[in-house]
Amino acid sequence: MKLKGIITALVTPLLDGEAKLNKPVLQEITEYAISNGVHGVCVLGGTGEYCALTDEVKTSAIETVVEKVNGRVPVVVGIVEPGIGQTIKMVRKAKEIGADVAMVVSPYYVSVSQEGLIDYYSKISDTADIPLVLYNVPYRTGTNIEPQTVSTIADQCNVIGIKECSPNMAQVQKLISLCGDKISLLSGEDLFVVLEMTFGIEGGILASASIIPDKWVEIYDAMKKGDIKGAIERHTKLLPFFSAMFSECNPGPLKASMELKGFNVGPVVSPLTQIKEENLAKLKAVMKDMRMI
Repeated sequence: MKLKGIITALVTPLLDGEAKLNKPVLQEITEYAISNGVHGVCVLGGTGEYCALTDEVKTSAIETVVEKVNGRVPVVVGIVEPGIGQTIKMVRKAKEIGADVAMVVSPYYVSVSQEGLIDYYSKISDTADIPLVLYNVPYRTGTNIEPQTVSTIADQCNVIGIKECSPNMAQVQKLISLCGDKISLLSGEDLFVVLEMTFGIEGGILASASIIPDKWVEIYDAMKKGDIKGAIERHTKLLPFFSAMFSECNPGPLKASMELKGFNVGPVVSPLTQIKEENLAKLKAVMKDMRMI
């Protein structure tokens, strides 16, 4: 399997006041993404508030998305666990339900060596019959999966891609040089993905593609046609929205923007807090100015 293009990082719609899944709305936003041309969807993960959800809700979310997608695009399950035992359990669960790919974040809280990362992903790959995507987000985990380590893991494991969340362009370029012919290279940085695509990144797993999937598909299509100027112009027009959407910790403002657009995705779960009133006002003003609502 080859992952590329725009993959929507879905929020997890929750019933107001409870961390219980709102299945009809998850079906609705999944269909919204696919009908606007995205090339895949990612359920759970950071944008899906993985760490705040019970195993029951996680399982139900995967089941809901797999059923709704029905094979039309790849379904990626974002697994954000600090250790190997629960990670393997959830990777197996994703496979059992029918997901196409498991995206596994690097261990966090503990300090992990590069050798430890190779061992970690090797053990997961050996015990789970599903393709893996590495998830490198060092500013959240405290651990950076270095490009040479990614290359080694790709050689040894059933790894088909990486979601690279690093604003370090030198690292991104080295990753492309070492791994571009081995695995799919996907960005997780909404602000940098167009620049990264000029280097050779093949798309992105993006939070904002939950609400503006059509805009991202237009940008991707322009890049594939060689219209770099057009892609940059389209992306630049979105910068005011990105500024408002990332004014607080994701996915709080993203969920607020989706509520403004008419999707009843509900609140974020503690310890995340709802968007501040002043930031909500700015978000609403930007969305009105951009004719998003």
